Amino acid sequence: MFASQTKSVVEHDGHTIEYRKLSGRQLEEASDVRQNRVAATARSLGPEMFKSFTNEAKEKKAETTAAKSEDRLAAYDRATVLRYGVLSVDGQRINPSQVDDFDETAAAVVSKAILELTLPTVEAVQEAEGKD
Repeated sequence: MFASQTKSVVEHDGHTIEYRKLSGRQLEEASDVRQNRVAATARSLGPEMFKSFTNEAKEKKAETTAAKSEDRLAAYDRATVLRYGVLSVDGQRINPSQVDDFDETAAAVVSKAILELTLPTVEAVQEAEGKD
């Protein structure tokens, strides 16, 4: 029930990173930040280019479970996920802004771990929706 009580660790590049499950509000904020960035990019592309991208996406209907899992992870702003989710590195509490110094690989590994802890699995969502 309380997301902050669900914690885990991930090992990366010789460091132990402790992280926690995001709350519903935090997850929503990460989604909003990502959606706003995508919308701004779409506006800058112009209507014709944006239309071609959306048509291409509609044509791609068959997706694997792995692809759906990766797609849903991409729906959240990574910096927001890291700021709310990372608790400590090597047992030392860190300021949320310090995660901005994570290199690309660390940011990708840790944000994926946080989202996998936070989000239900694709299979669980499909089961809840009554789909196979």
